[in-house]
Amino acid sequence: MEIIVSKNSGFCVGVKAAIEKAKSIPGGCVTLGKLIHNEFVISNLEKIRIKSIETLDDYTSGVLLIRSHGVGQDVYKEIEKRGIKYIDATCPFVKKIHEIVEENYKKGLHIIIIGNKNHPEVIGINGWCNYTATIINSEEEILSIDPKLDYCVVCQTTFDENKYNNIINLIKNRVNLVVNKKTICYTTSCRQKEALELSLKCDIVLVIGSKTSSNTLKLFDICAKNCETYLIENLTDLDSVGYKEKNIVGIVAGASTPKELIEEVQKHMSESQVTKNVVVEDVKKTEFEKAMEEMKQSKISIGRTYNVKVLSASEDGILVNCDQPKEGFIPASEVEADGDIYDQKNYNEGDSIRAKHINRPEQGDSNLLYFSSKVIKQADKDYKEYAEKLRQPVFEAKIEKAVKMGLMAKVGPYEVFVPSSQIKRGFVKEADLEKYVGKTLRLRLIKSNKDNSEGEIEIKPRKALYASARVIIEEEAEAAEKAMWEFFDNNQVVTGKVVKFTEFGAFVKVNGMECLAHKSNLSYKRDVKPEDVLEIGKSYEFLVLEINKEKKQVSLGYKQLQKSIYEQTAEKFPVGSTITGKVKTITKFGMYVGIEEDVDGLVPVAEISHKFIKDPADVYKVGDEVTAQVIKIDTAKGKFTLSIKALETVEEAPVEITETDYKASSEKRVAKNLKKFENVEAPKKKTSKKKEEVEEEPTQAYSTNNSTSISVGDLLKNLIGE
Repeated sequence: MEIIVSKNSGFCVGVKAAIEKAKSIPGGCVTLGKLIHNEFVISNLEKIRIKSIETLDDYTSGVLLIRSHGVGQDVYKEIEKRGIKYIDATCPFVKKIHEIVEENYKKGLHIIIIGNKNHPEVIGINGWCNYTATIINSEEEILSIDPKLDYCVVCQTTFDENKYNNIINLIKNRVNLVVNKKTICYTTSCRQKEALELSLKCDIVLVIGSKTSSNTLKLFDICAKNCETYLIENLTDLDSVGYKEKNIVGIVAGASTPKELIEEVQKHMSESQVTKNVVVEDVKKTEFEKAMEEMKQSKISIGRTYNVKVLSASEDGILVNCDQPKEGFIPASEVEADGDIYDQKNYNEGDSIRAKHINRPEQGDSNLLYFSSKVIKQADKDYKEYAEKLRQPVFEAKIEKAVKMGLMAKVGPYEVFVPSSQIKRGFVKEADLEKYVGKTLRLRLIKSNKDNSEGEIEIKPRKALYASARVIIEEEAEAAEKAMWEFFDNNQVVTGKVVKFTEFGAFVKVNGMECLAHKSNLSYKRDVKPEDVLEIGKSYEFLVLEINKEKKQVSLGYKQLQKSIYEQTAEKFPVGSTITGKVKTITKFGMYVGIEEDVDGLVPVAEISHKFIKDPADVYKVGDEVTAQVIKIDTAKGKFTLSIKALETVEEAPVEITETDYKASSEKRVAKNLKKFENVEAPKKKTSKKKEEVEEEPTQAYSTNNSTSISVGDLLKNLIGE
């Protein structure tokens, strides 16, 4: 039989520290709630006078120990109010969750805790937001979340990691998640991962721990899905395990399981079975424990700014107190801003200085923490300059890093935050934020969603300011669009570049806008394809046919700037020219003959022949080829009039006139002329009143100045020609 023991079995660092603190108190102590979820350990602790109480009302005497699960803020206040001496054994990572919840609750965010609402750790966390948190333990409970609020999410340290991932993804899709902290303990993740791996390669897995332990039960659930699994609280539980010699047995243990119990189980199995190979890995210090120790060693972080007090000043620099076992030192070169001279007389004992912790081991004294106030003072010195820059409608800033929900940039002493929704038109996904790091954006200050103040945006050093690139982009786009519409005018000739073809036409870019030239406006020919007329990438002149600002559409025409097919045909076949074509259509009033492709000419029925034709169909049929002469053109209406008879030769017979016919015609003409003069009288001569009584000469028919006279007979003679 092969036995494999998970390397991350036994007490977690928080439980281990709490038990050690309890054991170190002389005379024992009282724990608020059971120190650990393991009856085996509780029984042993009671033997050394470490007992538990459920509430403060049960307290009588002794040192009170706050267990690793932690308690709410109100419990601390009540302990202090009652004057109870206590030791805080809250796990450092649970304590960190308390700080996150308290900080964000004060900012106005609503708290969501992913975990079991009855677990003491969750109850304690809820106490740092006045017990107002929404506690989610399943996907169904997400529906209780109000999507209108802003949230901060934390998680029980021993929660199932896979279950957490499913829940947090659903929460992200429902609410505005301002702060999200995955606070599952590192050792919890490791235990769950190792339990899964063991269950996949073992025949049997023994989960050692108490049925009251949350993390132990989670390990049991993980293993039970893959192999035969037993929960072992004590050695007697091993009697129910049905393992065989050839089985591979895995052993995992919860965070509240002592190492001694693990070793006893292993020893019992070894003595009662023939063991082929026992693989036991001692509990080693994890990266989690190392990180916790580093966190404990120093409260000062490199790169952060602190208020330090002057102890003394010399030519070399300023010795300062920074509330650490080590003292701090500001070298002379790191005291003043550029251009200012350091003078030790300006710094007296007790003065407060804002300084940044820097990593300067080359200075020599390893017992000192090195600081710099130079950068901060330089930023303060440039305050007015940068503040004026930030007040401009547009300023530039280089993006330094991508953070949750946006980007961060530095402008002098100011930190500028650009939310994801304000980077461009549309929301930028969190996975794409890194692409903007190192790029320079054109920005404008804006108010945050929570800033309801009136007037200008307050600009202060060390205050995070909100900025937007989107507002600038949208304003410029609006201005460009306005200028674009002003550019277009109906019946205007524009130059555009063909960018793509579709079934219904061609898209042409004109002044930055894609306009449509419908295929019906590309050529006078019927059923023409856009690619038969235009070429992608080339520029042509177009006529603006229609502008629709509401739909943001501009229609263009290409054929309108070209000679029509009728004009081209008229140039080729002017009036008087001859064409040969086939009869296409026959009607009662004539027939249409093809001149060119898509151009027909009409031969009226009267122009078909010199002979009378009642119906053209009596002479021609569709498809007959005829030759005709162009006799009339109207290019505006696309009309061509043709004549077939114009090309036909008419033979006329000679006319013979006899002498008898000629005389009869002459006599008829004379009679006709005489008839015109039958009632003609000679004009009367006008006389004055004195001569009214003078008698006119009857023999004179017409006279002019008495010099010439002519008779009617003479007049007729002249007309007849005799």
